[in-house]
Amino acid sequence: MRYKLAVALILVLAFAVRISAALWWDQLATNEGRLFRFGDSDSYWHLAKDIAQGLPYQYGSENASIFRSPGYPLLLSTIAWIEPEKKAVWLARIVGCLLGTAVVALTMSATARFKNTNATLIAGLCAAMYPGAIGMSVTILSEQLFVPLMMLHLQLVNRWLNIQDSTPQKSSLDRPTNQPTIISPPMLACLSGAIAGCAILTRPSFLLFIPFFAVVSLLSYPRKSLALNLTLVGVGISVCMLPWWYRNYRLTDRFVPTTLQVGASLYDGLHQGASGGSDEGMKFSEDFASKLAEEEKDSKQRLESTFEYRLNHRLQSTALEWSQQNPQEVAKLAASKFRRTWNPWPPAAELSSFWVRLSESIGCFGVLILSAIGLIAFRDRWKELYIFLLPTIYFTLLHMVFVGSIRYLQPAVVALCVLAGLGAATLIKIGHLGKLRQL
Repeated sequence: MRYKLAVALILVLAFAVRISAALWWDQLATNEGRLFRFGDSDSYWHLAKDIAQGLPYQYGSENASIFRSPGYPLLLSTIAWIEPEKKAVWLARIVGCLLGTAVVALTMSATARFKNTNATLIAGLCAAMYPGAIGMSVTILSEQLFVPLMMLHLQLVNRWLNIQDSTPQKSSLDRPTNQPTIISPPMLACLSGAIAGCAILTRPSFLLFIPFFAVVSLLSYPRKSLALNLTLVGVGISVCMLPWWYRNYRLTDRFVPTTLQVGASLYDGLHQGASGGSDEGMKFSEDFASKLAEEEKDSKQRLESTFEYRLNHRLQSTALEWSQQNPQEVAKLAASKFRRTWNPWPPAAELSSFWVRLSESIGCFGVLILSAIGLIAFRDRWKELYIFLLPTIYFTLLHMVFVGSIRYLQPAVVALCVLAGLGAATLIKIGHLGKLRQL
């Protein structure tokens, strides 16, 4: 009974903190005379209003019809029609607070597998109070929806990965965790794939996580059942994303897996004069578009696909060509992007308030330290843990290619809260053992 009450109190705390942060953030935007404080927020809101009003799904013109994936705009479209617009934006922030609270619940649910009350509650507290998680809940950005989808996916994968192990495993802290289930591993694998598909449609950068996870898993635990389940994950992803793929093919006569902003994102991080961050605000896209339009103006050749597709291809090929010619610069940029992503003191440009920067730094590296302790203490159950570590490695590697920013780190830190809870529980047990020895 006490445990259930504690869980409920943590969820109430998580929602209350997020509502308070939403009020503060919304007031900052109002004081600045605008609805949003980030440019990306405006693009998501614009597309959401297009969906709500039955207009073509494009950001400004037909040359931006595959500018954003539809996951988050679809969610916002259920609210974007409400007048006045300020009220609709506030309701969207409340939805984000609810989704952020759901993330806390999912974090505790994932940690509960280890049958340690302290670990479960502390993991929930970490997710509830981590500044990055709070920020993702109240800003109108795709992380609002992506993080709960990612956490649900990770938890489902963790279940089907370990459900077939017939021998219960023990840790230094608690008892065996194998539990009977009415859902078979293949069904769980397919469902986890469908959730991953939704996550990709919300945040396209998640696309390569599944292949990355598959390679790590097959190298670590090669077996036929794993290969089968990974195939079913792929089936789940494909079924979920098929309508988007079909729509994109109808527009471009080409297969477009996510969006036509991959080229711009790649060029943003790989070009002469790049710093490792998105310091040009994608303004180069306009220059590329103008130059490409001028080149095609008097062209008598049959042009490939759409202008949007050709522009994306031009940006992507330019970035890759520059990378091949400047391998040393690419290596230096990768190091710079790593520093930007894992900077112990976040740049002022990203987190302007001193206190926000301080709390983010303490919170992030506090979670990291506790996670490391949890991994060491539960190393005999690595198979049940590594899925929650992989997002950190994946997003770090990914953004050593694309631009680096503390924003891209936040979902991974939330996943680490599961391991942080185990680390904190380990320290508590060590403290109790020390007291017993003194007695």
